[in-house]
Amino acid sequence: MQPLKPFIYSNTTKDSVGRLDKLKVGMQNKNSEYLLLMMDAILQGEENSGNPRKSKLAAIYKVMEDSHYEADGVTYKPNGIDTVQFNSTVKAGEMGVIDINSATTTQEAVDILENAIYVGGDAVNGYNPDTVHELNFEDYCIQNEVPAHLEGTSIFGS
Repeated sequence: MQPLKPFIYSNTTKDSVGRLDKLKVGMQNKNSEYLLLMMDAILQGEENSGNPRKSKLAAIYKVMEDSHYEADGVTYKPNGIDTVQFNSTVKAGEMGVIDINSATTTQEAVDILENAIYVGGDAVNGYNPDTVHELNFEDYCIQNEVPAHLEGTSIFGS
């Protein structure tokens, strides 16, 4: 099974202090989302099964899914959260890390995430720019396999 590895190199603008009003921060992320997509299929419907697992992945999925809908749960909004980057994926430019390891239930993890990603912990107030980053889709690509004879001597691969 070939895992998909979305790769992004981009810049994001952050507020700064002092003489600099804005600061450009370089970011490089390489993510392996394929297994998470399979896990998503397994977790679908867990809440209504009568025996929900205490899963941090389920919490992440719930927050991402909820971010795509207004408070009524019906009206779709296009600026929901599409991708979550884990520490291991960020090769450069790590910022706004949210730690949900202390959560003992799925709902605790959801609460930690919502308090961190929304201003004041409420979706009505919008996203917290310190933890939610909007990146250009044009900066994404799929990492390609590097042929064996070029290992260590080539920068090709993305």
